[in-house]
Amino acid sequence: MRIEDLQYDLSPKPPVNEKKWNKEKWIIEHPIDYYKMMYVLYQIENSFLQESAFKRLYEIIRLYIPDTLYKYYSLSEDADSNAKRFDTLANRQIYLAEISGFNDPFDSKSFFYQPSRITNAESQPCFDDRVIDDFTAFIRSAALSANGVQSMPMWAHYGNNHTGFCASYDMKNNSELSMSTFPVQYTDKRLDISCIMDNYFQKLYEAVEQDIDMDFESVFRNDMRIIYATLLLNNVKHSSWSYENEFRCTLASNSTGVPFIEATPKEIYIGMKCSEKDTNQLITIGNQLNIPVYKMYFDDYSHEYRLKLRSLN
Repeated sequence: MRIEDLQYDLSPKPPVNEKKWNKEKWIIEHPIDYYKMMYVLYQIENSFLQESAFKRLYEIIRLYIPDTLYKYYSLSEDADSNAKRFDTLANRQIYLAEISGFNDPFDSKSFFYQPSRITNAESQPCFDDRVIDDFTAFIRSAALSANGVQSMPMWAHYGNNHTGFCASYDMKNNSELSMSTFPVQYTDKRLDISCIMDNYFQKLYEAVEQDIDMDFESVFRNDMRIIYATLLLNNVKHSSWSYENEFRCTLASNSTGVPFIEATPKEIYIGMKCSEKDTNQLITIGNQLNIPVYKMYFDDYSHEYRLKLRSLN
């Protein structure tokens, strides 16, 4: 699907009556669409207008962030690995991993460009059909979910079959986390942005022809669309993952240190099969943070397919 072939109605819409506006209804009627956002940015050549448009799009994205999000953590027999997760939780942090290490091989593959569509590719300085991959390497993310703690697939897949735990985060009281979090878009289509990349290469080619000292960095500063594409489109996943209802904390970082983001948990939920040792460790952390800790359990005599919560502090 080529970005220039997308068809969106960008005509002005009638003003919204804020008193009658229903946010939840609006979100259902207008699911997040990063392809549409990139189409809007694709139409804009001026860098100042690109920045203004992106700021407005970012404000719209904020509307999709729920008040509470959840992060599932796996625990295992690896004590060192468990200790790192406990320390991160106790330190009011969330670890941001490289997308290349995520469990979906299609992650960060929602957009691409075709070298065959780059004009005079053989004459382009530093031409490399892996430029997009190079940008993606600077992106680090953490996955959260809006599913709450009654999602059996989440406990099974990310809570290591209920042996791990889940932490909830109040997005209104975690400004750094909230500002960096994006809803995930689920789709079966990938986006071809060859025309945008061709524009970059042509600018660089023209600069070399005119003996102007210009490199990719300076070209990107004058046209931020590939930067915006990298930030937005890394939050797109194949539709088969939609059950996760994922929200992704996404940051660009070239730091050589291990990246974390500040995030104070609101509650801790312990998996029903979590070991006694790990359960006690989580209770200790909950008491240190002064937040509730619950143990999940199944009521054999309940009429509902729901886990119950038992308070542990």
